[in-house]
Amino acid sequence: MLGTPESYRSVGDRFDMAKSTLHAVVIDTCTALNVVRSSYIKMPATAVDMQAVADGFVRRTGFPGVIGAVDGTHISIRGPGEHRSSYINRKGNALQSVC
Repeated sequence: MLGTPESYRSVGDRFDMAKSTLHAVVIDTCTALNVVRSSYIKMPATAVDMQAVADGFVRRTGFPGVIGAVDGTHISIRGPGEHRSSYINRKGNALQSVC
């Protein structure tokens, strides 16, 4: 949800969740990620390191001035019997997208 223009209403409708419950889930998830962030998110420490990362990024992708990127994570779930196709990812697995 954080990486898309989806609204709380549309995501809540998809998962049959009240907006207030979804908001609590988003806050809890972000709080949990914040707790472990230093184990997984490493930013360049110096200007030289930043430039080296930016140079490598532009060589690989063509995007200048980038020193970091965030990828999504999928968590396996047992999909519901109803509306199961809404829970299937591009690889054919029942997954719930997180961030």
